[in-house]
Amino acid sequence: MAAAMGEAPEEIEVFIHYTDSEGAKGIQQSGRIKANERGHVYITRFVMSAEQAHQNLFLGLPNRSELGTFMAVVSAKKGRI
Repeated sequence: MAAAMGEAPEEIEVFIHYTDSEGAKGIQQSGRIKANERGHVYITRFVMSAEQAHQNLFLGLPNRSELGTFMAVVSAKKGRI
């Protein structure tokens, strides 16, 4: 990945955005992670299973068990995000 971007690995940071199928479809169609209704986008550096993401990031919200089953991986130059 870093070689293809022409950057040294230490200059690249990788982040993960966990979402559901609807969010993943929107990201795929637009090429962007859009902010929520409060204007926020949540990302992390932690890799988790779908179950862990649902519990840790979405607090195990009932009736929303699909939250965390999809992820978008984003890389950027260090300090850009």
